[in-house]
Amino acid sequence: MHAEAVRIGTEIVRLEAELDSAFAEGAISAQELEQLVNGMAGLRGELRYVHLAAHLEVTALLSEHEIHEYQRLRGYVHDQHMHGN
Repeated sequence: MHAEAVRIGTEIVRLEAELDSAFAEGAISAQELEQLVNGMAGLRGELRYVHLAAHLEVTALLSEHEIHEYQRLRGYVHDQHMHGN
């Protein structure tokens, strides 16, 4: 997941820089703008998928207790009682 996320993130940053540069130079058409924005949106979707797919893969390997702890550590579950109290 990490390598794929870094690859996608690097491409998003590259496209953002390309977009900024084109605007700064006043050298972008509406068609080029649409292509860049849609390309970045697609990459952001891919990045979201890579992250969420990794979470599915991890939870498939865990016991119920481990899943609860994983969710708690990620901030998805808030224990109402402190353990041992």
